[in-house]
This record gives sequence, C-alpha cells and structure tokens, in this order.
Amino acid sequence: TAWQPMTGSKDGSYDSIALSWRVVTERGSINRAAADRLLEVAEGFAKGIGRKAVGVPIPADVEILAKDLRQITEYLDAGIGAAIGGVRPFAERDAWVACSALGLEYTPEGEFAWRADDRVLFAVSPIGASDRFSLAGVQAGNRLDGVSIGFRIAVCPDPVRALDGMWHAATTLATRLGGTVFDDEEKPLTTSSTRRAAKDLKEALTLFERAQIVPGSVEALALFGT
Repeated sequence: TAWQPMTGSKDGSYDSIALSWRVVTERGSINRAAADRLLEVAEGFAKGIGRKAVGVPIPADVEILAKDLRQITEYLDAGIGAAIGGVRPFAERDAWVACSALGLEYTPEGEFAWRADDRVLFAVSPIGASDRFSLAGVQAGNRLDGVSIGFRIAVCPDPVRALDGMWHAATTLATRLGGTVFDDEEKPLTTSSTRRAAKDLKEALTLFERAQIVPGSVEALALFGT
C-alpha cells in the first residue's frame, strides 16, 4: 500500500518498481527532452523484467511541474527567528557556555543546535565579525555583537515544538548573557511578538498542507535543501 526502498533480499516479489529522479535540483530542473530520455531508460529496464513503464508525470507535464515546484519553494521558504543582543558585546566563550548549558550541540556548520531524533529543530549563530562559532574565536577572546536563533519551516521536522523551544532558549540565553531578545521586527520580545509568530507559523503550515508537503520530510529536504 506504500512505496518502500528495495532491499537486497531474494525472497518474495514486487508488484511494482518505481525509478525516480528529482524534477528540481539546486543545479536546475528536468526539461521535456530529459524526461523523454529518462522514460526511455525506464522502458528498457521494464522490458528486461517483463513489465511496462508508465511516466508519472508524463514527460509533457514535467516542465509545468518544475515551474510549480519553483514557485512553491520561492513562496514557502520562510523562517522564524529572533536575536539576542546587549548594551555591549559579550565574549564568544560566554555564548558557548550558555548554549552548552542548554543542551545545544555544536555542529560542523559552526552553530549550536537543538536536535530531536538527530534532526535540527533550531540553531544559534553568532552576530558580528563571523557567522559561525569556532574554538579559534574563543581562544582569541572574540566578542560578539549578539546571537541569532531560528529555523526554516520547510526543513524543520517539528516546527511547533521548535518554536516553543526557540523562545525558551532565547529568553534563557538573554538572561545568561545579560542581553535582550529582539523579534523579527528588531523590537524587544513581547507576548504579542510570540503570539504573532505562532499565528504566522500556523498560517504557513496550512499552506504547506495545501501544497501537500510535510515540513522536514524527505520530499521537503530535497525541494528546499538543508
């Protein structure tokens, strides 16, 4: 009743097999000629196992689908975030200590992230001379103008949970670093700010549902990138 990856087992049989290609990638999209060629490849494979290949979508519709997908990514690729800043810069080391105390993990991208099931829900990045945390910066005694915290809705596996966790982390970091939390309008965070963010997120998730895209899913990650 659902597609699943093929296995190396020689037991049993398959009712159908799907060969798939991404319609839109970071390098461009598939055109009609490429879709025709890929269908030929699939037909050759199907003939070898005594089956018939059917294009879904048909090659004639691929360029229309690619255009629709590009419009979806441009329209829905939004994020929610905040910033923590103080009257004066604070030590990068203090930011490391505060983030670690919250249980955030340092990532290869130079961020501190909150993970769930090995997936990032939100991340903290430095604001200042560098856009990534580094041990070299700590050892050099670097000072930061502030930190940003947030997530992209499309690639987040649990946006509602991420939003709640983000506000908790932001207010805690502000307390420990002696700073203030600012919303996306660069105003000090208020109850109205958090309510507006929750409303915006709810509206965004409704749009994703209409587009039949689940944030954080394999399809979303392929379409919006990581």
